[in-house]
Amino acid sequence: MEKNRKRAERRHHFARIKRKRLDYYGGQALDMPRVDRLRVAGIYARTMPVCSCWMCGNPRRYLGEVTMQERRFAELAREEELSV
Repeated sequence: MEKNRKRAERRHHFARIKRKRLDYYGGQALDMPRVDRLRVAGIYARTMPVCSCWMCGNPRRYLGEVTMQERRFAELAREEELSV
């Protein structure tokens, strides 16, 4: 019987992402003291966008775009209207 390695794999990927995200946002986390750097790396790893501007946020909220589900429904409604 093979050992379940999902927990180890999750830990590995989380550590990998933490290392990668330290260089995000101009590498500002690299200049911090070690304690703060580890905390910030964890925050960046769990929550990718740290701002909520119109470019990083939800396009439906800021730009008024419709979701894919709404687009499909509108397209189906148009097709039904044309076929009737």
